[in-house]
Amino acid sequence: MSTLLDETAADVPVRDITVNLSRLAAGTQDSYQNARARQDISRVSREELEDRYLRLHEETLLLKQHIHKQDDKIKKLGTKLMRLVKDRGRMEQLAAGGAQPVSRVRDVEMEEMMEELQEKVRGLQAENEGLKQRLLVAKQQLINSQTRRPSPYGRVQSRVNSGLRKLRDDSPSPPQTRPKSELQIILEGGVKPPTGQLPRYGHSLLEEARAEIRNL
Repeated sequence: MSTLLDETAADVPVRDITVNLSRLAAGTQDSYQNARARQDISRVSREELEDRYLRLHEETLLLKQHIHKQDDKIKKLGTKLMRLVKDRGRMEQLAAGGAQPVSRVRDVEMEEMMEELQEKVRGLQAENEGLKQRLLVAKQQLINSQTRRPSPYGRVQSRVNSGLRKLRDDSPSPPQTRPKSELQIILEGGVKPPTGQLPRYGHSLLEEARAEIRNL
């Protein structure tokens, strides 16, 4: 059985599949460190993680404020350097005999004053931004502390007020009626006592009439 050989097989480019051991070792080490860090984080409670996050956030804000202060110092030093260069140029011109006009000197002073005011404004803006960030962190800490604190009324069941008792209480009480006397019954009903009983009940009816008049 004859075999066919390709003469151009040796000219075909072959991909280099050699493994870079240093990269592989670095990748395995990073993955191991990440897995170890995840295991450590899973053992920490959520409250502690929140505290760590807030602490890191506050430290980051402090570092940002420090960076802003350093930037302001660098700008101030640059401004002072520019002033020194201008003053040196003016001194050289005065020494050479070419005095500057008064208006030019005043313009330079106004520019210096404007630069100082701009520096103060930038410093106040940076300070205001830092205070805002601190206020946000304080609000977040307050919210977290309130969510963690158990409510003293958490176990008390809510009661729904149907309003029936209130309606009963608000409803006007019926007027209390006094028992009617025999005289009122006789006068309202128009019933006349028998003539034979007038001497017997006359005194009692008179006393009841007097009592009714006193009550009125």
